[in-house]
Amino acid sequence: MPENKTTKKDRETKKENINRHPDIIRLRNRHIQELNRFLAENRFYAFEGGEKFDEGMRKLGLEPTDTDKIVDVGGGAMRRDKVPELRALIERQGKELREMKKALRGS
Repeated sequence: MPENKTTKKDRETKKENINRHPDIIRLRNRHIQELNRFLAENRFYAFEGGEKFDEGMRKLGLEPTDTDKIVDVGGGAMRRDKVPELRALIERQGKELREMKKALRGS
């Protein structure tokens, strides 16, 4: 095999190493905190309905009867109009991660 050709195993090892880089770990931790903060502010759980559901709806600034204004996100209820913000957050975080990995690889 030519010396300049990388194997699948070489690429996988390099990928594993980049995912363990301290900067990547810090970025992922920041992303997790940011996502958790967003979800804590914009989502609620009420598995049994009743008062918990009413409280959750009011937390979101809605009346308990405004069920057409919520969607299921990860098993919790979120305002439908917050979904674009959630998507933008996730897309931005993905872009930041890709850019950092690219910079760390030097390409």
